[in-house]
Amino acid sequence: ITIKQKPAGETATTAEPMGELSLDESVAQLVTEDPFCTIAELRDQTNQRCSARYHARWWNIFAALRRGHLLSRRARFRLFRQRNQAAR
Repeated sequence: ITIKQKPAGETATTAEPMGELSLDESVAQLVTEDPFCTIAELRDQTNQRCSARYHARWWNIFAALRRGHLLSRRARFRLFRQRNQAAR
């Protein structure tokens, strides 16, 4: 996550939390809700959920999907099935 406007003396970090969830956790949660979302749709949904101070960009979502091994829709659907079976 990047900071839109950073205060003087602070540096932008990519590991800033979005409320209670980190970007990786938030993306994984969104994938669990809808595995067919594109990166742009995930970006838009992430930006709606986070505060106005933070703004996730397309590359931030791409990197979070890559770190979670969720780049392919097949992998996202696999996560969706695993989490839904565990919830039963």
